[in-house]
Amino acid sequence: MISKKDIAGSVVLYNSPIEVLDNISTYIDQISKLYVVDNSVTPNAELIKELQKNSKIKYISLQGNKGIATALNFAAQEALADNYSVLLTMDDDTQTPSSMIDEMITFWNQFPHPIGILSGSHHSKLKHVPYRRLLYTLTSGNLLNLDAYTSVGNFKDDLFIDHVDHEYGLRLNEKGYQVIEIPSIRLVHRLGYIQQIKLGSRTIAEFGSHSPIRLYYYTRNGLHLSRIYLKQSPAFVLNFVENLSKLFIKAILLQKDRKHRIKMLTKGLIDGWNGNLGKINS
Repeated sequence: MISKKDIAGSVVLYNSPIEVLDNISTYIDQISKLYVVDNSVTPNAELIKELQKNSKIKYISLQGNKGIATALNFAAQEALADNYSVLLTMDDDTQTPSSMIDEMITFWNQFPHPIGILSGSHHSKLKHVPYRRLLYTLTSGNLLNLDAYTSVGNFKDDLFIDHVDHEYGLRLNEKGYQVIEIPSIRLVHRLGYIQQIKLGSRTIAEFGSHSPIRLYYYTRNGLHLSRIYLKQSPAFVLNFVENLSKLFIKAILLQKDRKHRIKMLTKGLIDGWNGNLGKINS
């Protein structure tokens, strides 16, 4: 059984604007403590000043971008040291419903199987399904069972970014912990960079667009994990191959900086196949 006093929260910053305070305000009152882990190379002094006004917030700078996995591990270790048993993990661009933690606690305490991660919904589908079991989910809007974290182990620092959450969900499932989504809890994310294709003044298509360095990490880590989890999770592998094909098509036919994007996608394939992980110089 868990209650609010058992739940700390974490949010990872990376060059975050002052508006991140609006997102934090949607969940800070639902938890006992919040660890703000800053991956920024140059932290936002104005934001830090405002964060430190709240006694429930502990701000930690990692003195540079150490990657999402390292930041999550730092928050989890802080929570364990402070005797919390559950950690809410949030991205800096995410807002939650005001009743989210209460709903999650009720579900958690009634669910008969060991939960590794309990997540809100990042999509609009399956609104009327009470819950669904997943192989993995996104990092933001999750309650992480810290007993499961202690048993299963750390987030993989050498992935740095991209697929860190996918790998952890797959590993939890492999160890007998369930990853559960509650579709009725709708999370709100800030939209990232959207690229539009125009014909004259008319928009005929639009799609999300990532930087070349993110294409590299997505490709490298996805291929690396596909080789590890091919037998356990062919669905993950098929999804990765499908998305990678789309990334190549967009890079070749639809996006600017074509040569650089194709170069980084190709480098990701080579390093992923060879198991060359960790942070690279961008």
